Amino acid sequence: MAILCFLQLNCKKEDFYKAKPNVANKFFAVPSGTNASVARVMNEIKKRNERKEFVNKFATQNGYPVWNKVLMGTSQKQYAHASLAGNSLDGVTDTTILIPFVMEGE
Repeated sequence: MAILCFLQLNCKKEDFYKAKPNVANKFFAVPSGTNASVARVMNEIKKRNERKEFVNKFATQNGYPVWNKVLMGTSQKQYAHASLAGNSLDGVTDTTILIPFVMEGE
């Protein structure tokens, strides 16, 4: 008696898909030792994303921030006779932060 055995290996498309990383986690991954001003900016962006999600689309179109390559500059602002709650605003320092973005895989 002959027994025929057929072995069929099924391979489904989903077997080949890699798990897609969480875009928000990757977007907000800040290297240790990041400047405190940069961390504050990142935290503010994160809060705004929690209120209304925009990071997925932004990252697709513009790439991911390179938090450890940020360019920073400061400037002194002089205000004539300005005050806020009685405190003098003379010599207020403004900080400008430029965040570079890179597309995934580049």
